[in-house]
Amino acid sequence: MLTVLPEDVTFSLRTVPTCGGPLPVAVVSPVNADRTFVVALGYAARLDEFELQRFRLLAPLLRARLVVVQTPGHGADASRLTPRERWALLARSDFRPVARRMLQAATTAEPSVCSARAAVLGYSLGASIGTAIASVLREGTGTPVPLLVLVEPVAGRPWRPLDLAGATRAEDGLVDDALAQNDDVAGAVGPPDRRPEPSTPDHHRVDLLLLANALRAGRLGAQVVASGATHVVVVRGKDSRLSLPGAVADVVDAARSAGRRVDELTMHGTHALWHSLPSVRRLGRFVADVAEDHG
Repeated sequence: MLTVLPEDVTFSLRTVPTCGGPLPVAVVSPVNADRTFVVALGYAARLDEFELQRFRLLAPLLRARLVVVQTPGHGADASRLTPRERWALLARSDFRPVARRMLQAATTAEPSVCSARAAVLGYSLGASIGTAIASVLREGTGTPVPLLVLVEPVAGRPWRPLDLAGATRAEDGLVDDALAQNDDVAGAVGPPDRRPEPSTPDHHRVDLLLLANALRAGRLGAQVVASGATHVVVVRGKDSRLSLPGAVADVVDAARSAGRRVDELTMHGTHALWHSLPSVRRLGRFVADVAEDHG
């Protein structure tokens, strides 16, 4: 049973100038880090205490330095999608331009991001952005990413706008169930919108809509194959309305048909399993086990 968050981690947060405005980057490291993960966050997430607490938990489990980059359009008021990034999302559902800028910020904050052993992890929207980061990393290093972890991927199949909006609303109503699982974890904090003090996340509505709209194309399977990642781990909640079994199966089948190793974990919970620290610990242990088995 998880009762306390680990203390034996180091943490740094800096803001990196980029062409579209500054991007916050957090680096969370355990004492025994022997690899680096680039991490892409979910829709509307920003680098605050609530988001970062799960990486305090994951870093020791994965024995990895976690470089967490805030997505443009989220949080910091000066950070926006560039015209080129917006056009790529709108015209081609292509996350690579925004991934390229996020990777630049990650590398500035932590140079080990460019090593051949660097892995990628993404949740929800971040699963699609993370896959694009894996593609950009391959372009830069000439070596495929050895491990790509997709938690609750959304873009496995095309979505109709009303269906995606309806699934999102349904999931929003289930977040409190996941958060309740953190009640017995000492030091756990809730999301800003559940706290009594006022919160003013400086999200940019147009940018968020463009990012969400790009998920509707449902091209994640082909994008995972194109990324070249040699080992793919897919985690989904059994009752998720956004990461549907058939859509996830399409991603898995595409990767396996391309000769990639794929490991799957289906957990109790919904899309909000990422908000449950006990669930994060379980998926972290699973990823650590299959990554070690893979060598």
